[in-house]
Order: sequence, then structure tokens, then C-alpha cells
Amino acid sequence: VLQGSGYYQSSLNTNGMNSSEDAFIAVFSPTGVQQHTTFFGSTAMDRGGAIIADACGHVYATGHTTSTTLPTVDPGNGAYFVNALVQSDDVWFMQLDNSNNMTWMTYNGCSGFDEKGTSLRLDPSGNLFATGYWCFYSTSNGCYNPGGGAYYKTNIDADDFFIMKFQAAAGGALSSSLSPVNVTCNNACDGSLTASGAGSCFLPYTYLWSNGDTTASISGLCPGSYGVIITDANGD
Repeated sequence: VLQGSGYYQSSLNTNGMNSSEDAFIAVFSPTGVQQHTTFFGSTAMDRGGAIIADACGHVYATGHTTSTTLPTVDPGNGAYFVNALVQSDDVWFMQLDNSNNMTWMTYNGCSGFDEKGTSLRLDPSGNLFATGYWCFYSTSNGCYNPGGGAYYKTNIDADDFFIMKFQAAAGGALSSSLSPVNVTCNNACDGSLTASGAGSCFLPYTYLWSNGDTTASISGLCPGSYGVIITDANGD
């Protein structure tokens, strides 16, 4: 293991159990240089199923666990969160930020066993999609119907796959700010404005001002009203 910044578990967490298994997470640079590696688990069986990173360097992972004491993190703001093992073998979901700090970690399970997270994908807007399977004995597992004609099925026939969608992580949404410099007097045309985009994972930003300029800063402005549209590389 190699400790970088952020969440770090230096060794297998066995608690004296020979059958203990932990997942691991390894982060490499684009050139293959190891930057951070950590165990992830508690006192029972903890396995990884899938891992993916977004354009901001946030890492998402899933797997399954029989441990009752995994480190959970509730980010708030309505995020999906279950803080305890529901049955004998549950799914887990995790997010690390681009400094490897754990910003979200939740169980997902119900009354059954043998429930696993197996695949993760991100869409262009940063929404997270997860699949895996729930067993014959599971009943609801946090099913959610978004409406609008979306495919939705609550009953489980045997070992069924599930599909989940989570909204883009907070901080992945584009925000903007303006920094003005006022004119020196009423009739002067020496004012300026600087627009700043932030938050989006999709760079670079483009700028379109109401006067037609396309740079982040405009100058030589007379008194008046000015607007700007900031767009990220995803078109948002």
C-alpha cells in the first residue's frame, strides 16, 4: 500500500478472523505512477465489484460486504444513505474526492442475502449509474420510482439485476461569479467585468457576453447593463 492524501487503511482488517477479506483502491497517474493505495474493509468479508473516476478525479466504487462496521459517510443534501448492514450480505457504494477523501459511503440492502454491486458508469452530466443483483429474498432494497414513464419494477422473481441512478455529485454543477470595476465617472467608458466559472468537471469554460465578446474579461465599458453566458465543455 502507498499512502497519499485522504482516506487510508494500511492493512487487512481481520480482527483475528482468518476468513476476513478486504477490497482495495489504487490510484495511478496518467503515466502509471502509483499515487495512493488503500485497503477498504472491516472485520468480515468486503469485496470490490467496480470502480470508475469522473473528469474531476472523483472516484466511485461499489462491491458487497458482510461487515457491520464499514466507515459510513453521509454527505447530506438528500444523498442516498444507509448507515448499517441490513442483512447478511449487502451492496456498498463509495465516493472519494480528488484528494482521496471519503465523501460518501453507504450500505444498500434489504432482507435478503447475496446482494452485490457489479458495475458503474457515468453519463456526460456526471450522473452515476450502478448495476448489480439482489437475491430471491430481497423485497425493495430502496427502490425509487422517478415517474415520467420510467421503467420500474418492484417485485423480485429470483436473482434479479438492479439499475440505480444517482444525481451528479455536489460541486460538479457549474456556478459563476462576476468581478466588476466601476467607471471612474458618469461619462467615462473605462469600466471592466471579469466572469469566473467554477465547479464543473468539464473544462474548459467558454464565455459569451451580451456585447458579443467571448473572453472571460471585458474592458472599456461605458455605464450600462451587461450579461454573460458561461458554458462548460459538456454544453451546460
